[in-house]
Amino acid sequence: MHTLNGDYMKMPNGGIAVTPVPVVLQDGSITTGYVSKATNLTYMLGGDRVPDGAAVATANGTYLKTESGGALLPSTITRELSNGSSGRDVLAVQVQLNLQNNAGLVLDGKFGGLTQAAVIAA
Repeated sequence: MHTLNGDYMKMPNGGIAVTPVPVVLQDGSITTGYVSKATNLTYMLGGDRVPDGAAVATANGTYLKTESGGALLPSTITRELSNGSSGRDVLAVQVQLNLQNNAGLVLDGKFGGLTQAAVIAA
């Protein structure tokens, strides 16, 4: 069993230093993950790795977890977004709306009615 004790997560092979970070799962729910200071891998509470499609907010930016690791999401939006827009910038907006307003948006990178309503509500 993996347990968190202060700044260390107890793993079967010993403890590793961790930093808590917010994780937005692909379904829009938010949980806490822990980044290993030794391996830079992000684990969710319980020792499981963050699933692909989730976004991990760190001090260095927000990363989208992918099968091959992670990809930094844009921190600045450089185009006007509206209903029908899609892409990594829309995904970044959805992540921030979930983190800051608990919008519960599915992370699909598509600017639809629910994303538009969350932007207006913010």
